[in-house]
Amino acid sequence: NEAFEELRRYGDEVISLLKDIEPIHKEVHNLAFEAIRLKKENRSDELFETLNNLAKSANELISYLMKIYIIVSTKEKDKLANKG
Repeated sequence: NEAFEELRRYGDEVISLLKDIEPIHKEVHNLAFEAIRLKKENRSDELFETLNNLAKSANELISYLMKIYIIVSTKEKDKLANKG
């Protein structure tokens, strides 16, 4: 996949984080579709629980993305500092 190829140059830790993200990313999509279905069926109690789970999964996904961002931005900053 393009993201893996683009980010491979930042090291194994980034690739490992990307692999760890995949199931969480799928879960976010699945929970979002489930929330839509529950809303259409007027199942408010289940919808609330699903939205709560969606928020937790989305926060976990964002946490992984922030870790990747920190690694990439640090390596880019170091690269620029070493050029000067």
